[in-house]
Amino acid sequence: MERDDYALYGESLFETMRLQHGTAWLLHEHLDRLARSCSDFGWPFDVREAWHRIAAIPQGDWVVRVSVYRKGGRWSGDPGVALDVSHRPFAGHSGPLSLALPHDRVAACDPMRRYKCGSRMHIQAMWRHAQGEGFDDALIVDHDGLVLEASTANVFFLCAGTWVTPPLALSLLPGLVRAWVLDHGLAVEGEVTVEALSRVEACVVTNAVQGARAVRRISTRELDMTSSLDWIAKHPEKLWQKV
Repeated sequence: MERDDYALYGESLFETMRLQHGTAWLLHEHLDRLARSCSDFGWPFDVREAWHRIAAIPQGDWVVRVSVYRKGGRWSGDPGVALDVSHRPFAGHSGPLSLALPHDRVAACDPMRRYKCGSRMHIQAMWRHAQGEGFDDALIVDHDGLVLEASTANVFFLCAGTWVTPPLALSLLPGLVRAWVLDHGLAVEGEVTVEALSRVEACVVTNAVQGARAVRRISTRELDMTSSLDWIAKHPEKLWQKV
């Protein structure tokens, strides 16, 4: 068994993206975010080496993960920080998604949720339980009853004719696709409660691997996907509706 602090305690920071024939949308922003995260924790990050390793990936359609992790530690020698760049084939899209609504809740305003990091057993458990129940992903809700995000994506709801995404002030991941959507005026920030989920008109989730995906069901409630698909189709070249 590995005894690095990464293996034992999940001490890692990472970025995940889709690399299509040598090009990854928002690659600069991904590496900038990873550099900022490493700086917050006092970890070194060699951005040039990361660029070099990404450029060395063969042509194809890949999911790429750039990780910085703590090696060594209290249970082994050779302490320090290491860089890893790995890739796997992009599996494609499987159609509209279903989201579970777990009974478990997370702490309000947890600053660690702002980072893509390995210390996320609670969130992983929600995702695995949702998968076991036949859902694609799980909504994450805090103890105040506010919806934050999905376990692997940011989330947007159509509420009274306006697309709304939970605000960063609630301590959630500042997703890069999320930021692009807001910067282009396709949505606004706003709080969405668990109770309000019974009134949302549509839902879309976004991340840098899958782009934007329409949601067909939240828990037991079926959603009309017409509005979701129309919203995504406004910018198919960026939100990957046609990829």
